[in-house]
Parts: sequence; C-alpha cells; structure tokens
Amino acid sequence: MDGYLSVLSLIPWEFYKVGEWFLGCIILIYMAFPLMLRFLDRYPAAACGCFGLLYLFGLHATLKGIPIIGGSQGITNCACQVFGGMVYIRFGLHQKKETFYGAVALFLVAWLLRDRVPSDFLTLAMAFLLLEVVMLLSGRIQSESLKTKLAYGGALTYPIFLVHHFLSDRMVQGFDLANMSRLYIWVLFVSFVVGTILLALGLKRIGDSFSGWIRKHNALLAAIIVMLLMSYMYTAFRVMHH
Repeated sequence: MDGYLSVLSLIPWEFYKVGEWFLGCIILIYMAFPLMLRFLDRYPAAACGCFGLLYLFGLHATLKGIPIIGGSQGITNCACQVFGGMVYIRFGLHQKKETFYGAVALFLVAWLLRDRVPSDFLTLAMAFLLLEVVMLLSGRIQSESLKTKLAYGGALTYPIFLVHHFLSDRMVQGFDLANMSRLYIWVLFVSFVVGTILLALGLKRIGDSFSGWIRKHNALLAAIIVMLLMSYMYTAFRVMHH
C-alpha cells in the first residue's frame, strides 16, 4: 500500500520492490468490490448512474489537477473503470455486436476530442476498443491447444506486471540511452522482453509453490501478516521521526 500512497504524496516513503502504484490501488478497490457488486445487483440503473457521474467528476478533477481523485492514478477513475468491467461481465456485453460498434464510436469521439478531453479518457476508449477486438478474435479460436497456450500466457501477465519495472529500472542504469544507436536500442529492448518473461516464469513458479504451501498453514500466514504489519508500522514510525 505504501507504493500507492507515496505516488499520491500522502506519505514520504515507499518500500515495495516489485509492482507499482496500481497494486495498492486495486487492493483498495477489491476491498470495496462486495459493496459495488451488491449495489449493481440490487439497483443496476442507480448504480450505473452514480458511477457515471462519479467518472465525470473524476475527469473534471483530472483537468483541475487533483491527483488523489483525478488522473490515471486517482482512486475515483480507477474504481469507475473497474465498475465498467463489472457491468461488461454482469450483463454479458461481450456477447453483443452492438458493444463492438459502441466501442468504435466511443474511440472515434475520444480521438476527435483528444485536444479537449483528458488523455485518460482516450486511453480508456482505446482499451475498450482493444478489448472488443480481442473478444471478437477469441470467439473464432477453435483449437484447444491454442486456447491452453493463450490461457497460460494470460496467467503470466500478472507476474510480468510485477517484475517489468524492477528489471527496466536496473537495465537503463547501465546504458547511455541518449547516445545508443537504433540497432542497440532494439537489442536492449528484446533483451528486456526476454529477461522479463524469464523472471515472470520464475516468479509464477515460486508463487504457485508458496501459495500451495501456505494454504495448508493458515495460522502461519496470519502470523506472517501480523509480523509484517508490525514491522511496517515500526519502520514508518522511525522514518517519520527522522
């Protein structure tokens, strides 16, 4: 959580080694997810209206430069994007052709107004369109072998997310990027991609093994969490007083 709070300038330190600000942000949203889902299930129209207005407020906060509320790192916009995904799944929008046409129309509007709207809105519209393209293509895949390989690749996206900044930050420290030729930049990029995949594979294997082991020792997991929280609070206390 400290990585996210540090990005928002709410605390003057951060200790995380892998991942980035979104990890803390998504944990906060997951904590609110049961309430969001219950709101959507019981009052779908009201829920969509409230989160729609909240997203507009988040875009306004982005234009006004309020980082905690607006911007791509603001909790408001991120929560609204997750709610949009909930609506997408809850009402089976991926099964309707009208959704694809709507995604195309939204992207065109965002592109035409790109100089007047926050870049986050254009990013969201592009992501929505790419999602629809992927869903359209996935429905045409018949090979079970290919589906299995794609599923495994999809499972790697989270460990890749965790390690890619860790590796890139250390790689760029050893090279003078400003004076490198295009060929060497491509070599560096390919090396980075290969290295990221290898680290992600290792992290996934270790994570799967640890998760399987920790499920059999819930009491130990609780003790580890308590020790980590106590250590974090002690460290935070020392930092704040120095």
